[in-house]
Amino acid sequence: MRPIVKILIINGIFMLVILAIAEWAARKLFDNAFLLEGNQYVFFEFDEQLGWRGKANTKGMFTRGEEFSTQVNTNRFGMREREVRKKKEDGVIRIAVLGDSFTWGFGVETDEIYTAVMQRELGSRFEVLNFGVSGYGRGQQWLQLESQVADFSADLVLIMAYPGNDLYDNLADDLAYEVYPRPRFSLDDKGQLVVLGQPVKPPLGDFSERLFMRHTGEWMGVYMRSYLFRVLYQVFASMQKSWEQNPADYLNPIYQQHNRQKLKEAARVETAILKKIRSFCRAQGCKVLEAIATTSEQVRPALQDELRKRFPDIPVDWEQPARILTEAATRAGVDIYDLAPVLKAAEERGERTHREKDFHWTPLGNRLVGETLAPVVRNMMERR
Repeated sequence: MRPIVKILIINGIFMLVILAIAEWAARKLFDNAFLLEGNQYVFFEFDEQLGWRGKANTKGMFTRGEEFSTQVNTNRFGMREREVRKKKEDGVIRIAVLGDSFTWGFGVETDEIYTAVMQRELGSRFEVLNFGVSGYGRGQQWLQLESQVADFSADLVLIMAYPGNDLYDNLADDLAYEVYPRPRFSLDDKGQLVVLGQPVKPPLGDFSERLFMRHTGEWMGVYMRSYLFRVLYQVFASMQKSWEQNPADYLNPIYQQHNRQKLKEAARVETAILKKIRSFCRAQGCKVLEAIATTSEQVRPALQDELRKRFPDIPVDWEQPARILTEAATRAGVDIYDLAPVLKAAEERGERTHREKDFHWTPLGNRLVGETLAPVVRNMMERR
């Protein structure tokens, strides 16, 4: 064997040993606690029709650094809710609440979620059931309503719409982001709603990790296999973000005015889905109310000013996504309630309704939402 070949082989073996030691060290230091405790998707499981659903009878901690540490318990239906029966008691007005992570209760205890606040405000004559599932778009909520929620005989279906991503979630067309399974929704040439990607194909590897790591895009396979790669990926991504100052990393495209046309096209799908929900509920004898949630950018003028200074050349419209969601619901004939005024007023008083690092509602934000919606729901049901 030639000396140069020997040197290459020895160096190759040496590098493999170094990488193996580094991988071992990464697994020791990065002991998967964050993936288990910082990953809300450990409380969900694969579903071939919806993509994923709540996992029944499970409990554990959901922790994100210094921001929060919460206990999560699910019932036999996979809901982050007390044990409930499908059969409704006589004389009780049942409210079924659909939504994403804001409704599921991201970062707050179960009794702090706005649905629990509504229950306390409304009293025993009403029963509020939380069907929220993190990550769900409106299309998934419609499928969930017909396949699961309908069995609970709700008198009112309350939809919590989040301006931050709901319009895009229906399309599931961003391949760099949508690497986890979910059905997609579109309109055909006649304007009729089409559901694509069912049955949903289960992804390879650990399901909850795949949902949690969807931001890694094409690197997903390596990311799931190597802890060393996870560490290096996060370091590089952080450095790249600080170097490039990519507007998309700081300024959500939903606020950028040049994306208005795409948002309006997505709103056509949103309207078609809401029409399906309204039609289904009408046949079931229940009402529909859509509440428009808030983003932190919407309610914090200081954050708006910071983003304008950082990206002065990008025209923004902070109300754009909420306005388009409102227009879509109006075209579908669905009653709406805008939560922005009450949360803006709280922020102006110096009260934090959204977390500083995370965009979800604080316990205070949840309380204000629950206290605001309770009389709206009561009045709506008393008018029937």
